[in-house]
Amino acid sequence: MKRLALLPLLLLATSCTRAVEPAPGDIVDPAPEPAPDAALAAALAPAEPAAPADPSAVVARIGGKPAVTEGEVHELVSRIVSAQRGRIPPERIPDAVKRLRHDVIEQIVTEKVLLAEAAKAGIEVSEAEITNALAQITGGLSDPAAVAARAGVPVEVVRDDIRKRALFDKLLSSATNGLPAISDADVRAAFDDIRAKNPSAFPDRPETVTASHILVEARKGVATPEQDAAALEKIKGLRERALAGEDFAELARENSDCPSKSRGGNLGAFPRGQMVKEFDEAAFAQPVGEIGEIVKTQFGYHIIKVTAHEEGKPVAFEDIAPRLRHEMERDAVGKAISARVKEFRDAAGIEILSATVVSDAVAIPPAPAKEEAAPAKEEAAPAAE
Repeated sequence: MKRLALLPLLLLATSCTRAVEPAPGDIVDPAPEPAPDAALAAALAPAEPAAPADPSAVVARIGGKPAVTEGEVHELVSRIVSAQRGRIPPERIPDAVKRLRHDVIEQIVTEKVLLAEAAKAGIEVSEAEITNALAQITGGLSDPAAVAARAGVPVEVVRDDIRKRALFDKLLSSATNGLPAISDADVRAAFDDIRAKNPSAFPDRPETVTASHILVEARKGVATPEQDAAALEKIKGLRERALAGEDFAELARENSDCPSKSRGGNLGAFPRGQMVKEFDEAAFAQPVGEIGEIVKTQFGYHIIKVTAHEEGKPVAFEDIAPRLRHEMERDAVGKAISARVKEFRDAAGIEILSATVVSDAVAIPPAPAKEEAAPAKEEAAPAAE
């Protein structure tokens, strides 16, 4: 059975782009969260969850008995707000905190119902199981202290979250037993239905080239005629050396004025229209494996080496089927688990003493299967205009 993603479990919460200006291939890293100025800090301060006047006040009962207190709700809301700081627009924080409180009450109630059911069934979790489960969830990191430090919570909280996750896995595993297999016909029908409703849901694969380049900078409107002439002479010499058999990547590393030189001038694969016009036209017209003619752009002079050229083609069902099947299986597992959780909740006699709004965050859907992420581009080509 796929692992369960029980929110909030804070331990889990935890190409150069094609720059328009000013330099070709300028590296643009994701902007870090700006440090809040005084005004922003003042705006955020009131949004911090205020400590309850009476932490022992009961906000929910299960089976007629007190089950959730204001203190428990405050503790979990504070953890989540701390983990999400900087990800929510300041003006939306008060509403987010208010809604989060509602979700947290439902979250704690669900956890306690499931813990009671696990105890009733005699389910236990060993220390070894906690360590193994932690390694699976974090992709190999099995040191609770390291995970706790990353999440910014006490190590006891991490271990308790993992223990509960393992308990719920065992308790709810039977909910997915006997689920019908997703057939090829099911996947095909889903594919056809999605395409009929939204033709752009599975976009066609564009034509791309994979190329490297060397740039000798001579910016339009910046370089003097003398500098431009010197840049042209330099790129001519570099092209002659490349044509004579010198390693193109080494020439780029030693001579290119583009940040891509750190990768031997490699720009990766890119579709039509992503580079400046002159560069784009030359790259897509150039034979694979050859050193092209000198190309002048607004950034200076380039020589290009195309290493692959892939024609565009319509997306095929076979390209999408594995991912679509996975999503359909995950959806079926999620529905089965949600139905079982609802059975437990309905039988528990839950009484919420504070009106709540139940959002998707309260559900316990199956966690996405771990997939290999595509490597991010670290260098980029000259920008599109």
